Amino acid sequence: MASIIDVKNELYADLSDEVRQELAEHEHVSTVSKGTCLVQHGIPQDQLIILNSGSADVSVPVGGKALCLG
Repeated sequence: MASIIDVKNELYADLSDEVRQELAEHEHVSTVSKGTCLVQHGIPQDQLIILNSGSADVSVPVGGKALCLG
C-alpha cells in the first residue's frame, strides 16, 4: 500500500506516516543566498538544517580567525 504522505527526503523513508506527518508540521523550507551563515559557534540551535541542494563550508574560530574544516 502506498503512503499517503510524500517522502520528501530519504531520511523519512523508514518512518511511519504518523511520524512523517508530525515532522512535516514543523518543517520550514527556505532558500538562502550564497554566504549566508546558517549556524554560529557558541549559539545553541533549536532546529535541524538539511541542505537539499548547494554546499556548505564549515569553519571554527581559532586564534581570532575562522579555520575552514574542508
